[in-house]
Amino acid sequence: MLKAQYNDKDIVVNILSKAYNDSETINETVIQDKKRMNRIKRLMEYSFDYSYSFGSVYLSDDKNSTALIIFPDTRKTTLKTILWDIKLLITCTGFYNAIKALKREAELKKVHPKISFYYIWMIGTDPAYGNQGIGTTLMMDLIDDSRLKQRPMYVEARVFKTMLWYQKLGFSIYNEFSSSDRKWYCLKRE
Repeated sequence: MLKAQYNDKDIVVNILSKAYNDSETINETVIQDKKRMNRIKRLMEYSFDYSYSFGSVYLSDDKNSTALIIFPDTRKTTLKTILWDIKLLITCTGFYNAIKALKREAELKKVHPKISFYYIWMIGTDPAYGNQGIGTTLMMDLIDDSRLKQRPMYVEARVFKTMLWYQKLGFSIYNEFSSSDRKWYCLKRE
């Protein structure tokens, strides 16, 4: 596993944009028009910057899989983060979709623990390299990293198949909730 540097941003954004292209959650967040793919890339740029500032960004050794990690206890609202939010609102989500995303995030925050933890915000593999174990290898490295940092891992999955993948890696469901008529599985790994 490689810790991404800021100059790896394009690689990370491209992987995540491809990996999340068909994600219902991402597609209900970005404005659906002829600029949809550009909007997804803007969302991934925002996500990279946020994780880079308040967590870590990792790449698999072959740079075909990536993970965005956040340490929620380090989050800060600054002029810079406010400007990021405004840019995202204008170029990507629009007001209505932003409100829906904020409501979903508020629901997730309610079930998050009140301790320092290792939050897997996004993990994705370039679809051209899918089903080769690259994402699983990266995930195993992340598990080791969370142990070194002495932080339990938390993640949410909306897709049942993804939830099962996390369970195979030692995660357990600690909560379930519905948002926008979709079920979310909240998982943790001590």
